[in-house]
Order: sequence, then structure tokens, then C-alpha cells
Amino acid sequence: LPPQVHRVREPKVQPLAAGLELSGDVEQSVNLWASLILEACQRQPQLILIPETVIGGRSPLEGAITVPGPATKPFEKIARDHNVYLMLGVYERHRDAVYNSTVLIDPHGKVAGVYRKVHLATSEGWSGISPGNGFPVFDSEIGRIGSIICMDSMLGEPARMLALNGAEFICLPIMGDLRADRLTPG
Repeated sequence: LPPQVHRVREPKVQPLAAGLELSGDVEQSVNLWASLILEACQRQPQLILIPETVIGGRSPLEGAITVPGPATKPFEKIARDHNVYLMLGVYERHRDAVYNSTVLIDPHGKVAGVYRKVHLATSEGWSGISPGNGFPVFDSEIGRIGSIICMDSMLGEPARMLALNGAEFICLPIMGDLRADRLTPG
């Protein structure tokens, strides 16, 4: 193949969520992303970040997960086994609300923090997703970690608040970015 053409390899998906009693689509998302993370762990990273809202069901309200909970168990094990921080993009159910969240799991397999997206896309609000209300920063052995999600990056406030809260680096999981179209020829 010419150098600019890359073949996309299908990942080997392992049944890492088997027996956790997750709904079918949630189990599929956990199996896929846990398998991809395991592949990435072969490079011995300190932190792995995955995209926005990829852990959960196809329907945000019906497929939201509890944190910690059954759907985070495979990721907790991976973090422990590979001494890695994982930041997961999830639909999170907390009490009666559903959030677009990032979950930081530490190398001990514990949830070190949860960030709930503050600046929702219009469609998220219409679909019943609740906004978060702060910009937490989480202490880690590799530095103070903050997160913003997708639409949060359209405003200066989130990154500024994370910096004021002591973030040494900011993770930005994103589902898609319309701004990129302006940079792509054609």
C-alpha cells in the first residue's frame, strides 16, 4: 500500500465482561474497549484515555453505568495488572441523573475521580443528560489530572478552572469535532 493508506485492523475482542450481568450493548462496549486497552498496555503507558461516552449502552439513559460498578470491574483489573491510569468516557448513572462523564481509575484499581461534563451539546440536554457543576482535579503519581469533555473545549472557562485548581495536564475525550472539517482538504 502507498504510505498514506493504512489498513484498519479489527481488534481481537475478549469476553472480559462475561458474567457481570450487563445488558448486551453495555457488555459489548466494555469487551471492546477493555480489549483495546489491553493491547495498548503492551506499550507500558502511564495513562490511557479513551473517547467520550464509549462505555455504556447505545441509549444514554438506558445504558448508563454506575461508578464504581460491574461495568468498571474489568477496567479496575486492567489498571491493577498493568500499573496504569485509565480515563474512561462513560454514560454514568448517579441516583436519578445521567451524566456524560470521565472516570479516572488508578493503578490500584480504584476510582480516583469522576468528572461530569458541564457544557452539554444541545442534543444532550434534550435527551435527558444532566450537566455537571465543577472542574475537579485528581492527584496521581504522574501529576495532577483534570478532564474536560468535547463541548467543554469550546469555552475558555473549563481549562482555566482546571489550571486554577492545579491541573498539570488536561485530558480531552471527544466523540467528534466539527472544527476539524475546516482543516481537512476537500
